[in-house]
Amino acid sequence: MKNKCQMNIGVLLYGCGHHQSAWRMEDSYIEDIGNVSYYQHLAHIAEKGLLDIVFFADNQAFNASDNATLPYSLEDFVEHVIPYNIVDYLEMHISRLHCVSCLALNL
Repeated sequence: MKNKCQMNIGVLLYGCGHHQSAWRMEDSYIEDIGNVSYYQHLAHIAEKGLLDIVFFADNQAFNASDNATLPYSLEDFVEHVIPYNIVDYLEMHISRLHCVSCLALNL
């Protein structure tokens, strides 16, 4: 019997976009970055497109040109969207999409 290989395809969601100034675009959804229903809407689009995975990085957009601009502790993330809070919510509202998140810590 032949092994059937299958490729899994996913999407990486950044709240304000992959460019640090994406939030400045006229049609951006900057006001919805902290709203989990925005991410639920994006996850439903991913499911409709038959994607398998949605990935949330632990930071939304930090200027990494200088270490002084990066958050150094978990408390620094409080002002930003914590990805596993979104994942917990989405797992209750999606049917077949897998959610993945990470949290990078400087120890």
